[in-house]
Amino acid sequence: MELWRCSAAPPSPTTTSSLPSGSTSYLPSFSSSKHSILPRPAARIHPHFSICIGRYPKFHCTGQKGSSNSGKCSPQLQESGIVAFSLEAASLKASRRVLLAHGALPITAKPFAEEDSAAVSGFSGNGQSEQIDTKACMDNPEHDNEIWKRMNEEAVLAAELALEGNDFLGRDSATIPDLRTLQLQSAVSPEKKKSEEGQRKEERVVVLVIGGGGREHALCSGLQRSPSCDGVFCAPGNPGISASGDATCIDGLDISNSSAVISFCQKWGVGLVVVGPEALLVTGLVDDLKEAGILAFGPSAKAAALEGSKDFMKKLCTKYGIPTAKYQSFNDVSDAKQYIKAEGVPIVIKADGLAAGKGVIIARTLKEAYAAVDSILVEKAFGSAGSLVVVEEFLEGGEVSFFALVDGETAVPFASAQDHKRVGDGDKGLNTGGMGAYSPAHLLTSDLEAVVMESIILPTVKGMSTEGCKFMGVLYAGLIIEEKTGLPKLLEYNVRFGDPECQVLMVRFQSDLVQALLAACRGQLKDITFQWSEETSLVVVLCSKGYPGKYTQGTVIKNLDEAEIVAPKVKIFHAGTSLDFDGNVIAVGGRVLGVTALGKDIVQAQERAYQAVDKVIWPDGFCRRDIGWKAVTTHLQNKRNELA
Repeated sequence: MELWRCSAAPPSPTTTSSLPSGSTSYLPSFSSSKHSILPRPAARIHPHFSICIGRYPKFHCTGQKGSSNSGKCSPQLQESGIVAFSLEAASLKASRRVLLAHGALPITAKPFAEEDSAAVSGFSGNGQSEQIDTKACMDNPEHDNEIWKRMNEEAVLAAELALEGNDFLGRDSATIPDLRTLQLQSAVSPEKKKSEEGQRKEERVVVLVIGGGGREHALCSGLQRSPSCDGVFCAPGNPGISASGDATCIDGLDISNSSAVISFCQKWGVGLVVVGPEALLVTGLVDDLKEAGILAFGPSAKAAALEGSKDFMKKLCTKYGIPTAKYQSFNDVSDAKQYIKAEGVPIVIKADGLAAGKGVIIARTLKEAYAAVDSILVEKAFGSAGSLVVVEEFLEGGEVSFFALVDGETAVPFASAQDHKRVGDGDKGLNTGGMGAYSPAHLLTSDLEAVVMESIILPTVKGMSTEGCKFMGVLYAGLIIEEKTGLPKLLEYNVRFGDPECQVLMVRFQSDLVQALLAACRGQLKDITFQWSEETSLVVVLCSKGYPGKYTQGTVIKNLDEAEIVAPKVKIFHAGTSLDFDGNVIAVGGRVLGVTALGKDIVQAQERAYQAVDKVIWPDGFCRRDIGWKAVTTHLQNKRNELA
């Protein structure tokens, strides 16, 4: 059983097909061979139909189940209402998508098991059911009245359970509580709440995730699985997060407004905020939350300069002896070009500030290097992020990502991953935000991980503390295992979970994520270790054609439900998606989906991920076909050596 809330009035005839926003939307007509929305003016439900309870919309339906017009409804939404429905598994997600497209919000996304009904079987008596049947105006004589009676009872029970006892059946619409409030309240799952007798001693926390991309979807998924999580909100979230039940999405919250975020947290008892996007870290959202007494996972604005300024990071490395590439920073075009000419090519040109993963150019000719400098300093291709240019030595070797949780003084190893930055197979083409990843990274052995902690992570944590800007959060070190020495050097720092690295980390993480992040916030990471799946995870990023350049938005993506079940242990994380007026998933970004799979080894993980990719119907999308190729080659070679 699921409950959803719809709201607002129909649009005018001149309204275009642009996506309405959250709580000000309209549920239009739609049809499907598998299901149809057929609300009733009271609590009645059938496995193939939905039902409105309380402040219900009024619908005019032209077809009944079994007729030639089955499923062809022309609803006229006149009042806000709750839609409760129980559907076949095949049509459930399709219904969710249609409802989400038009602003319906999930009140509960968890099915009610048979034992739930049995446990409260006396809640709704036959008399109430008969009364509801009368209100519903039984106009389907082909259905047995006893079946309808049972379904009425189930609908009542579902409503009561989901809305925590708010019985508004039969009440005047003016006295019904605000349904948005009820929906938010029920995001905190009742089954996870502390008992009045205090039998549960463990801490349970409501979490707010800030952001709406693939990283945030993965974080919501990991947090939702945590035993100590009492509910997850995500602002603004995305349709995939909502449809999967990984969080309750709050698209109306202005996440750039610290006061609005603080008010939301205080109103809904949020005990932990996890900030995903780097821009909000750099501008100080965590500082504002902490000042208001709200625990927030992520660094202060001052500490976020590790990512916000490459020049700051390089200066820290120089001062504290952290191995990194030789460099110089410039704000003068002529000086930069003179340095490049003296150093020779290949050479690396970087915009100093945040550039969405695109501010790095590997120049293999002087012409390319000079053009990169002009693009950053003169043409301002990256805006204010390009007020300074960092010119860096080109290092040969294999790149790898390493993550550590930090509480200001203590750093604990988290995990490793291997990203694929170039847009084309064989690591060819332009740099991107990431075309795929796998975890753990085959290049980073346990011995090298220890070297990374001792020579890079711990000196950084100590240096930041010495500089008066203690770092708390996740340190994401972009490393290179230098070819000529076999030792790691730091290429860059990120101060948040990576995308798509977060996706492959979260599907492997087996500890309580909420407790891990709380420990970091409270300075309690000492002696903590984490449990990880022994399996390998791999994600393939599906992108809009044209990315990382110009691409078309609004193209329709189909068959996602089938793709997610084509192979075991597949999870599709949404990044740049939305829903059109007909409930179709559409692409609204460059990097759109992260098709993720677990396998016993890199070969199986890769096979499963691409099995799912090949099920997705999206003519306007593309992906790399070789994610994990180096690790696969190494793995197969090792197998051959074992057999030799």
